[in-house]
Amino acid sequence: MRIVYGALHNAMPVKGLPPAAHNGASGLVRPGKGMGLDKPAIGLLGLGSYFRRAYLSLLSSPSSPFQVAALCRRNREAMKEVAVELGQPVLYTRWQEFMTHPGLDAVLISTPHHLHYQQVRMALEQGLHVLVDKPLCLDAGEAEELVWLARRCPLVLSVAYNYHYWSHFQAARKLILSGNIGRITSVTGLGAARGDGSPILDTDSWYHEPAQSGGGSMASGGTHRLEAIFWLTGLQPRSVFAVMRGPSPRLDYQAGLVLELAGGAVATLLNEAQGPEWQVEFSIYGEGGALLLRNRDLKVVGAGGREAAEALPAETDALSDLCAAIVGGKPLLASAEDGYWAVAAVQAAYESAASGQPRAVRQLTFETS
Repeated sequence: MRIVYGALHNAMPVKGLPPAAHNGASGLVRPGKGMGLDKPAIGLLGLGSYFRRAYLSLLSSPSSPFQVAALCRRNREAMKEVAVELGQPVLYTRWQEFMTHPGLDAVLISTPHHLHYQQVRMALEQGLHVLVDKPLCLDAGEAEELVWLARRCPLVLSVAYNYHYWSHFQAARKLILSGNIGRITSVTGLGAARGDGSPILDTDSWYHEPAQSGGGSMASGGTHRLEAIFWLTGLQPRSVFAVMRGPSPRLDYQAGLVLELAGGAVATLLNEAQGPEWQVEFSIYGEGGALLLRNRDLKVVGAGGREAAEALPAETDALSDLCAAIVGGKPLLASAEDGYWAVAAVQAAYESAASGQPRAVRQLTFETS
């Protein structure tokens, strides 16, 4: 039996959302909705190069947290190649039909960014839990609608921001939110992609088309680094000033941002799409110390320059995190709200770069806790 919430997106209350202790999860589900499966049934929408790199190995292994029930891609022949590795699920070439496949518990959406809003919304309206690759969508108003819809249903909606699943980033966030370095005063971030492997530079890729990707490097890898600043510190963005350079105003290869965060903290981010190697760094300063993240390393410096060691939690992945939220009600590591703040800040950054002036970041208009 399928529950459809098709009318819910037509209105959005300002206050009074139902509580969502674990970001929209409705508790235990019956795997496969009565289809006789011992794992939740998932449908896969979009099977491109990123899907194959990020998800195919786990989903095709015995340790997969999901049973793959349906696939969707416009290219049926290419889809058949993937289906062989996933146990021959049902194939669709139209995503609207795919969303109504009987027995699905969840969908993974790994499609061009401009399609995310309508695909995530339809999935939620069909009563499906959702894992969507970043970004949640391209417009802050639409992102807020999706956050509200997931909570109203209620359903799990997760945005796959990879840093959330890394053990040293989880440890860093725990230290910051527990007050180990005191009140946050400033943050600096740096992110670089290898120029010879960046899809932004590939003129044959949809990443090179701002109408589909939402922009250039800041709408792609840059959104990971920008969102990490908010997630690590627990501080939401208030305003941003951005300078961007690239072959067109919306297709940036380099971007520099200065942000005001909640509570008055200042953050800067430099994003580079033509670097010699992959790089990610964050320096987070507080009144009682600092926390330094360098690629896969974490260092904590307390008052007076004392270094502290921190035990690291086990790493996980986006699919396992989604399953734990659906089946066990575990809090998501990467929530719909996290996705909202990234969309709102990136949108404001592009507006700032176009105008040469700071821009306010659109704030959520309803309570989230």
